[in-house]
Amino acid sequence: MPECKIETCARERHGKHGWCSMHYRRWQRHGDTTSLVVDRAPVGSTVAERLDYGSERRGECLIYRPRWKLRGFGYRKLTLTDGRSVGAHILAWELATGRTVPKGMFVCHRCDTPACIEPTHLFLGTPRDNNEDRDRKGRKVIVRGSRASGAKLTEHLVQQIREALLDGQSGPALAERFDVDPETISSVATGRTWGHVSCPPPLTFVGRGRHGRWTVPS
Repeated sequence: MPECKIETCARERHGKHGWCSMHYRRWQRHGDTTSLVVDRAPVGSTVAERLDYGSERRGECLIYRPRWKLRGFGYRKLTLTDGRSVGAHILAWELATGRTVPKGMFVCHRCDTPACIEPTHLFLGTPRDNNEDRDRKGRKVIVRGSRASGAKLTEHLVQQIREALLDGQSGPALAERFDVDPETISSVATGRTWGHVSCPPPLTFVGRGRHGRWTVPS
């Protein structure tokens, strides 16, 4: 039976790395096969003790549970004795200020590091403050096109619709063909929706009614 390649370990080798399952889990969780760091504070610890136990100083930030995920530094949460799951940064702010977060308010990060619980990096803000802070830091995720929830069309279909309009096909006929409302065809044509599709570019309707036509703006 092949043994773990760690010299002091006689357990059965597991997987391509040549370690036993225990050392493999240590490496997977902590990035180090010799690490004896555990992720949880002893049973009965207070919230303050749990935050302190699971935190690590990185520059000016205090990162809570940095080894929990080797990839990414998203928000961390603690499960309290009453069963609630609360953000670590929220608990850190409440402990530092002796206050509870008012209803409808957010605890925001000046450092733009969601896993940070350094009290001096945290501030209380309204939903608007939180959104403006997110937008200033470029964290707003804009989902558009075929990636948007409920989208009936795709970028390729939008191209087909605009090309068909340029060829003289009518909007109502295309609405029936693609199973959408006529207003959707008009929005696709003018770029009110799907404006990111640039080939063909958004169109302009010249003329009136049946005597009009869709054309590419000059």
